[in-house]
Amino acid sequence: AKDSNIKSEIDTLYSEYLFYYLSKLKKDTTKNQNHTDEIFKNEVKVLKGDSIAEIMDNPYFDLNWLISQRDYEVFYGRKHLTKSETIYNNKLTPKNMYYYNTLDNNDLNTIKKLIEAYLDSKYHRVKNEKEFFNSAVDIDNLESNRLSNDFLE
Repeated sequence: AKDSNIKSEIDTLYSEYLFYYLSKLKKDTTKNQNHTDEIFKNEVKVLKGDSIAEIMDNPYFDLNWLISQRDYEVFYGRKHLTKSETIYNNKLTPKNMYYYNTLDNNDLNTIKKLIEAYLDSKYHRVKNEKEFFNSAVDIDNLESNRLSNDFLE
């Protein structure tokens, strides 16, 4: 009889914990539900360890976007002289004086290929990004607390 009381108490505690956990998770995820389009496009800034997003104009923290876009210069620190004309040209320009560390499109394409190769060797790819994202943010999936691996390549 004692064992059945303990099992009943454990079941009750687990049920209460599960209710609390799911309630908290739904509350926390609701904060992001109004911004799913921006989150999907990575037009957000998220502090490390946090799950609440600050909306931005562009996906500045999306490395794929950064190395693929062609509107802005991309820099890599100040240790590398990527514009040799800064030294070997007899005429300095503001661009090679101040921005001698910009990466050209060939550099960016090579970096992207290296990153893709590394990530492909370490992580799974999803078949359809939008379907996977929609499934991941579907509030109804919270109770099962897992996603199908049907989305993986």
